[in-house]
Amino acid sequence: PFLQKGDIVLDGGNAHFEDTERRQEELSRSGIQLIGCGISGGEKGARYGPSIMPGGKSEIYPEVREVLETIAARDPRGNPCCTYIGPGGSGHFVKMVHNGIEYAEMQLIAEVYHLLSRQFSYSEIADLFEQWNKGDLSSFLLEITVRILRKKEGRDEFLLDQILDEAGNKGTGGWSVKAALDLGSVNSMMGAAVFARYRSSDPIRKRLGAERTISGGPEHIASTGEIDPNVLENAYRFARIINHYQGFELLRQASNTYRWHLDLSDLSRIWTNGCIIRSALMQQCVSWFADAETILDLPDVREELHGLEADVSSVILRGHENRVPLPAFSTAWNDWVSMTTGQLPANLIQAQRDSFGAHTYLRRDDLEGKPHHTNWEADD
Repeated sequence: PFLQKGDIVLDGGNAHFEDTERRQEELSRSGIQLIGCGISGGEKGARYGPSIMPGGKSEIYPEVREVLETIAARDPRGNPCCTYIGPGGSGHFVKMVHNGIEYAEMQLIAEVYHLLSRQFSYSEIADLFEQWNKGDLSSFLLEITVRILRKKEGRDEFLLDQILDEAGNKGTGGWSVKAALDLGSVNSMMGAAVFARYRSSDPIRKRLGAERTISGGPEHIASTGEIDPNVLENAYRFARIINHYQGFELLRQASNTYRWHLDLSDLSRIWTNGCIIRSALMQQCVSWFADAETILDLPDVREELHGLEADVSSVILRGHENRVPLPAFSTAWNDWVSMTTGQLPANLIQAQRDSFGAHTYLRRDDLEGKPHHTNWEADD
């Protein structure tokens, strides 16, 4: 009742992009425009400037541009971390994927912390993370993790030891995984991070009871593999590149499907400050997407990942030896190896599908030919 024709509504919440598009259509019948405005930055962003991702009709954006760009954070060149994303619910979709990337980034750091804690103190892990944060691995999330690891309650007790190991979520990570499934985009790292949070929500008494049954308690877990921080650093570097590749691939495929024409380089730029996933790697993405459609189109990146492959394998082995689950690291390695393997076992799956459902298959010696079907029960 307080709105009239010509008014503009900005929705700055974590709305689902399909809800945003529905609301845009409903409001437009009354001559009211809605901009789905993704916002990231947390408490500091609210006070000092967030990253802002507005989406809606392009002709409406100029009317709100000055307000949004004035309050946004600034990138390294002093430009506002705000840009017109695209039509429809693209702004909220982009923010949703931002949160999915964030889920995986947090999970990777948690897995590194979990593995290192088998061998190092919180203070030593904090010192290591602080060192990493001075180079190409620097990020807002790593920065705050250093402070968390050093925070004490009273004089001698670390606050982290008193925090229940049950991670909450508000749904955006799950939305991202569902969107990836809908679009046929491989986003296994987001999925691993979301499911890890779900698993942490199992009742703690149930998990502790199972641990005692399986291993006799945490004090009886045999640590058979020494953890090399340098190897772990390389594995972390590898997994972060795969996470960003998967996240931006989801954005690229959504852009093509919904005809949003997303500019991934400019999108990376507005994520270089103000938002939770700001990092040196995100700054690198700005130039990467100026030169290539996807991160793995760049030969130097592919070569770097190939060179780090052995370190990731070593870290996953250390996890097994120390009974530390590493779902995000494992799925990063699996996806990379799957992408760079010429012969996958899907030929057997396709044969099974044809055997029980006559779904047909293509032949390697006739890739452009017609589908084939075999009577698998017939004698040759």
